Amino acid sequence: MKNRILVIDDHFVALIGISKIVNDNIKDTEIITAKNFTETISFLRVNRVDLIILDVKSIPDTSRNMLEDIKVIQVNVKILLFYSYKEIDVLENISGANSYLNKQSGEETIVNSINSILMKGYYLLL
Repeated sequence: MKNRILVIDDHFVALIGISKIVNDNIKDTEIITAKNFTETISFLRVNRVDLIILDVKSIPDTSRNMLEDIKVIQVNVKILLFYSYKEIDVLENISGANSYLNKQSGEETIVNSINSILMKGYYLLL
């Protein structure tokens, strides 16, 4: 069965880049993309996904409980949050992710984190 991964980012280049990394390195995976919170919630209400890769900047200030909203709709979905160094303080106010990964991570680290989350439910960067 294919893993379904939803990539959420408000930057087109980031959506394409992550999608390409996943398609090139992880077999039996379907990639779906979304640009914002509204699009994400609408999609999740009618479609199952295994993993959400979410850019922290895509979480609207008015919905800091976005991960909770997602988990209400799909209890077992796994979430990988991408962040940049300037967004690290935002992570203190966000809970519910299975792992966090800096946007400057290399391709191998990104692939390893996605595989680990899909197989084990978490990823620890050592």
